[in-house]
Amino acid sequence: MLFSNFVFGGMLMMNPILLFTVVLMAKVVFFQNLVFGENDVKVLLLRELPFILLLHFLIELLAGKRRLPFYFLTSAVFSLALLSIAVYHDFYGSLLTYQALAQAGQIGELTESIVEIFNPWYLLFFVDLVLLVVYKKFKPQNLKIRKANYAVVSAVCAGAILVSVWQVEQKDIINEMKKAEQMGMFNYQFALAVGGAVHSQEPELEDITQARIQELKGTTPVAKPQDFGLAKHKDVIVVQLESFQNFLIGLKIDGKEVTPNLNKLLKESLYFPNFYQQVGKGNTSDAEFMLNTSIYPLGDYAMSQKFGNRDIPSLAKLLKPYNYESATFHTNELEFWNRNQMYQALGFEKTFDKSFFGEEETISFGASDRILYEKTVPELKKIKQSGKHIYANLIAMSSHHPFKLPEELNVFEIPEELKGTPLGGYIESTAYVDSQVGHLVELLKANGLYKDTLLVFYGDHVALGANALNETEAAYMSDWLGTDYSALESFNVPLLMKVPGKKAQVLPTVGGQIDLLPTIVNLLGVKMDDQIYFGQDLLNYSKNVLPERFYLPTGSFINNEILFRPGLSYHDGTAVTLATQEEAEKVEEYAEQFTRALELLKLSDGYVRSLPVRQP
Repeated sequence: MLFSNFVFGGMLMMNPILLFTVVLMAKVVFFQNLVFGENDVKVLLLRELPFILLLHFLIELLAGKRRLPFYFLTSAVFSLALLSIAVYHDFYGSLLTYQALAQAGQIGELTESIVEIFNPWYLLFFVDLVLLVVYKKFKPQNLKIRKANYAVVSAVCAGAILVSVWQVEQKDIINEMKKAEQMGMFNYQFALAVGGAVHSQEPELEDITQARIQELKGTTPVAKPQDFGLAKHKDVIVVQLESFQNFLIGLKIDGKEVTPNLNKLLKESLYFPNFYQQVGKGNTSDAEFMLNTSIYPLGDYAMSQKFGNRDIPSLAKLLKPYNYESATFHTNELEFWNRNQMYQALGFEKTFDKSFFGEEETISFGASDRILYEKTVPELKKIKQSGKHIYANLIAMSSHHPFKLPEELNVFEIPEELKGTPLGGYIESTAYVDSQVGHLVELLKANGLYKDTLLVFYGDHVALGANALNETEAAYMSDWLGTDYSALESFNVPLLMKVPGKKAQVLPTVGGQIDLLPTIVNLLGVKMDDQIYFGQDLLNYSKNVLPERFYLPTGSFINNEILFRPGLSYHDGTAVTLATQEEAEKVEEYAEQFTRALELLKLSDGYVRSLPVRQP
């Protein structure tokens, strides 16, 4: 008792600036262990501490006798910020930045997913709030320090922050995680706000040419492209499957196929088993954006929220002169991820959302895939009957995280050990999604919309992160894959293209979502001579380089041989082979592709920012 009185008495006699500085520093130490896996004493003392002291000195300077509520408010705000960044990192493997506040409207829709991954250890960020009770009981004595001294120290702290930001910027670190770790999380957010950590000098518009893009990708124009116009004047239906990963294709559990309908479709389709996601912060909406534009997502904003007000060259606009009518179908509200603006920017003539599909049978954000397909096909038939060709995007959402399929819709029996786990729920959800793919095919056939349709199915993004599985789930996944589940496996999503007049074929070509548009327009016999695009036709080019900048740090890329992830620079990065997923030796060829991948992103960012604002 005597010892506890001594401790509390000592604490209370301290100036609040000392106590709250110690508490906030303890939170930062905890945060660094959660997110970066270690603590760097130099970063803590020379980069994090000056920022914290500056905040507290400003409170002393400006708040006067009412300083205590401001200390608690500051502590609460920064606790919430650190918690949010930690949760975001667990969910996406990337850092939450101040720009993501534009996505705050999406939180309500993601509540169930956030609860699913919430770690009870996160509550330690708020343990200091018990001090509020202590302060109400005792009257702490503030040390009397002249305000002039606070002003001097504040200036010193501000200078230390600027110097630390400048020092890290000089290292030219591309990897956002490493930059934040080196700079300190608070300083990193400050650097982002003033623009130092986000954008280098934008390229001149005259430098953004298709010839330059092809040079960076290592491709040359093909005089007579293979399969050009093979699907000329055919209808185009593209189905984007939520969180659908490629390992599901052909997977059997206890002798039963998880995806029998997609497996059946393989027998009359082009199948690309080495196809990878390239989404940014917008995830599903970014996949839609890439499909329709062949432009890379930015690293700091969802494309639908940042560029929904622009006039964007797109697949819908390309096809309109060829007598196509475009429509997009999404069972959630159009305002989610600003799709109401994005679809206008992309030139879609018809849009259907939650108000059309209703809530008769709801899974996750909206109507089930069964409802999606049953209400969509009659609308497609109307377009066909009007004398127009169809270009339609269908966004299937029934396999959205947290993978909780209503029991009455379950079509697959999972092993007992997986029941109640995220992996088990994922298998059940994707098996249901596949059952409805079969339903869609039957509906298209029954309405005369199947035979002459270029039908495309692809996955939008990772469902289960490489570090998201418990020991039991990881063991099952390793057994199914024949190897450990990794970032490379999680990025691998399926691409199937049922092309009228073309036999089924498995194509090992490495590709990404950026390549969908040029591949589709080649099959349709449409040229893009006057349009900038960053992908390549997967039927005419065998080599590829795919920049990544979300879920993996900027500077990561996939090519025909490896997945590369940078460290502080290229030279301390890591690479694994696509064939074996074993560590690969970095050779000069890969260093050159690292530079070219970054240049492609830079050109794409400059191009999309140059697009004109859409006139009302």
